Amino acid sequence: MAHYYLYLLDAAGHIKAREILKAGDDNEAVGKAEAYLREHTAVPGVEVWLGERRIESVQQHVAA
Repeated sequence: MAHYYLYLLDAAGHIKAREILKAGDDNEAVGKAEAYLREHTAVPGVEVWLGERRIESVQQHVAA
């Protein structure tokens, strides 16, 4: 398992905190990031990183 970083973003897109995610691959890490956002609805978005490589930016889904 790799140690990914999950950067929590504020409404302006600035990093406000960092957490460590353990995942077997990029897809699992992104899935965990999406699950994190479902559980933490006050967090507008996150970025998933592995070392110096940004994997993906995930935003809260807004209900229409």
